[in-house]
Amino acid sequence: MTELVAARPLPAQGPLLWQQTLIGTANGFGQAFSVAVDNQGNVVTAGGTNIGFTVAKFDRDGTLLWQQNLNGTGYAFSVAVDNQGNVVAAGVTEK
Repeated sequence: MTELVAARPLPAQGPLLWQQTLIGTANGFGQAFSVAVDNQGNVVTAGGTNIGFTVAKFDRDGTLLWQQNLNGTGYAFSVAVDNQGNVVAAGVTEK
């Protein structure tokens, strides 16, 4: 199982609001490198696993809305969301 974890931002001394794990391959390797929040409070995370570049969007309660993977070895290092909710991610991948 590969874990790419996103947690909703929390107050400095408050409780963890939510945590979500994305399932991938069996070697357990995955990392999130960048997080952005849209104007609806949804969280977008970018990172990668041994199977590729991964970008995922969660609603404000931590429910996965969508996940996009580019197969190959790679990582998304940066993610941004514009005022209309469009997501842009940048990174590297090798096929």
